[in-house]
Amino acid sequence: MQTAKPDLIAVTGDWVSTNEQKQRDLATKIVFDLIDSFGIPWIATFGNHDSEGELTKYDYADIFARYKNSLFEVGFTNLKGGAGNYIVVAEKDGKPVQAIVAVDSHSAVKKYSTVYD
Repeated sequence: MQTAKPDLIAVTGDWVSTNEQKQRDLATKIVFDLIDSFGIPWIATFGNHDSEGELTKYDYADIFARYKNSLFEVGFTNLKGGAGNYIVVAEKDGKPVQAIVAVDSHSAVKKYSTVYD
């Protein structure tokens, strides 16, 4: 991060890989603690495995809101899935110059299913 000096960090889902629910939640906290420690604004979207731990997407939304550099939003609740669908608009001199769209890829309806919510 120090070499690249990005303006924004985007975490695009499936943050950690473990089959243990409690380990998944702890590992996710460790990952986002690290990301926030860089002092760079960041966004996150949910992958299809991120809500397989004990925490729901809304639990994560509450956690992300506590981070100093998080731009995460619950977003458009009228969309299926309801959490993590949002738009971040970058401005320069008070005018929009870029929009970043974050989209939740949703979760499997049942284990090993190819049908998504």
